[in-house]
Amino acid sequence: MDRLRLEQTIKEYGDGVYSFCVYLTKNRTEADDLYQDALLKAIELDEIDFYRNPKNYLIGIAINLWRNKLRKLCILGKKVVNFTARQEEITSLSAGGNPQAEAEKNEVKARVRAAVNSLPDRYRIPVLMYYNRDMSVGRISEILNIPQGTVKSRPHKARMLLGKQLEDLV
Repeated sequence: MDRLRLEQTIKEYGDGVYSFCVYLTKNRTEADDLYQDALLKAIELDEIDFYRNPKNYLIGIAINLWRNKLRKLCILGKKVVNFTARQEEITSLSAGGNPQAEAEKNEVKARVRAAVNSLPDRYRIPVLMYYNRDMSVGRISEILNIPQGTVKSRPHKARMLLGKQLEDLV
């Protein structure tokens, strides 16, 4: 991959891939490393098909690298540390808005994010890919190398688990 093509790829798809890395790792420092590793791996492989969806390809590389890292940590007998939850960035309230309603809305969002982040990776990753990245079941199946039926069942199971955790919000 030439330098110009790399710069164009990062410019077009970098933000989406990076934000997915943040959701996946639950930590900005880990996300930085994962994002860079994914780009380096893409350069090394030099197989990006720009006529298909390069962003999904890069996300697939990031997922595989993250799985490999977790697998290595488990093989070494280390306990995978639950990284500190990433903090919400401070946003200013819009002028004329209802501060109490805005605070309640932010609290609900934070609770939902925390609940999703508490899911096991087998449920959390397909949920993030499906709902946050709007990937199709077929594409998720390709990236994760699992049957489409499994891809469909995991978000369903995740919704059931989330429903139990968040039933007081409903």
